[in-house]
Amino acid sequence: MSSAFSRLIAVVASFFIFSAAWFCLWSISLHLVERPELAVLLFPFGLRLGLMLQCPRAYWPVLLGAEWLMLVWLAQEVALAHLPLLMTGSLLTLLPVALISRYRHQRDWRTLLRQGAALIAAALLQSLPWIGEKEMLNALLLTLTGGLTLAPTCLVIWHYLTSTVWQPLGPALVSQPVNWRARHLIWYLLLFVVSLWLQLGLPAELSRFTPFCLALPIIALAWHYGW
Repeated sequence: MSSAFSRLIAVVASFFIFSAAWFCLWSISLHLVERPELAVLLFPFGLRLGLMLQCPRAYWPVLLGAEWLMLVWLAQEVALAHLPLLMTGSLLTLLPVALISRYRHQRDWRTLLRQGAALIAAALLQSLPWIGEKEMLNALLLTLTGGLTLAPTCLVIWHYLTSTVWQPLGPALVSQPVNWRARHLIWYLLLFVVSLWLQLGLPAELSRFTPFCLALPIIALAWHYGW
């Protein structure tokens, strides 16, 4: 099988898998927010951003094209409003992702902080076209919540599948102690406090998905110590 044909199969498979996952997450988000266009900014945004932060640049057009096709289809099926704002925001999010893409293969806390900064910047840029709209604050809160929930999850799973050294499970591996340090505990407590602050600060209409904020300390533990 030629490399070009293998690449074509990978692109087509990525397109359909991402489209199916995007639609499923949009359906879940629709149960948490009242409007279909705002549901796009929750978990679908976090999925696309999380995958773009990890995958090679060659797959970015596949992800962006699949999302745009889903948006156009939803605009016809459920009268999706603000379609130009959604597409413009998705284009703007490419800027912070492109700036930190060279560091995605490194595994340290600086990489985690860079990706966190890129996530926050992308959430701001995604909600930037909503300036002047009454849903502007909700758009920002939704992008931050969806990004903080799914983008770190994509990071953990990506490293688990691509960077983990697989070893047979035996007594020597199981008996290895966890190397706890005070600074680690302080960081995890800080993440826990931030997640609680996010839950208390979100408006009442977003209260149904505030428990997702608690995923931050769990993801940080999984990323540093493994599963």
